[in-house]
Amino acid sequence: MVEEMAAGSLDVLGSPLPAERAVSPDVEAVLHRARGSFAGWVARNAAAFG
Repeated sequence: MVEEMAAGSLDVLGSPLPAERAVSPDVEAVLHRARGSFAGWVARNAAAFG
């Protein structure tokens, strides 16, 4: 998403509340495994975006 679009989206949506930032416990139930971190995902997939 380009910077202008991201900024416009945030202007409309506002800042997420702490409860909206929390990862649902349903994630593990759907994945059938422990959730990982975003940093871990980036490390595993960075080459696909380079």
